Amino acid sequence: MAEASLFTIRNTADNPPEEIPTASETNHGGSQSRFGLYLSYHAYLFRACQRQTTDRAAFALAAFMVATAPIMERPYIAHHERVLRTRPRRDSAGRSLLTIDIATPTPADVITRIPFVVRGWEQSGTNEFRPPAACDEPVAYTRLTIGLPVPTELLPDPSYADGRIPRVSTARQAVRVLANYANIVCGELLGSLDD
Repeated sequence: MAEASLFTIRNTADNPPEEIPTASETNHGGSQSRFGLYLSYHAYLFRACQRQTTDRAAFALAAFMVATAPIMERPYIAHHERVLRTRPRRDSAGRSLLTIDIATPTPADVITRIPFVVRGWEQSGTNEFRPPAACDEPVAYTRLTIGLPVPTELLPDPSYADGRIPRVSTARQAVRVLANYANIVCGELLGSLDD
């Protein structure tokens, strides 16, 4: 059974940083990466109670959301075609989770109980899984939602430039930890779906 990666950090050859001067940095001769620019535009995601979060899990989840689609076009983190959506969540005890929805084949025992021909997931031109486009007959498709507890002990402490903009290096480190953790925990499962 082969393992697969849910998430891949795009390297600079696939996703050049495209250094973009910002207004404040232009005056100082600096520039900012595309990811850094997205972090500055979405700094509000890193706020808790009117100030920047110091919670490692909240910081990492906010950075992860910024680094993925739909927020970041040509995202810093690419996902496997079976990954439908990722989002942060807190459980009833307040622990942080990264939830991942994965397109799965409809189980055979379910198919045999459905009184119509089952049309499941379709793949788009980019190979991403999508619900069937035509709705002229019944469809059945399943998804698996995985909730991964955020490994706070592996995450960096949140840090900010100018007291409000997440530091790119810290956000990248947090994103790598979450992506690698998800790949380790879920890689074998994802590989089995593609066999």
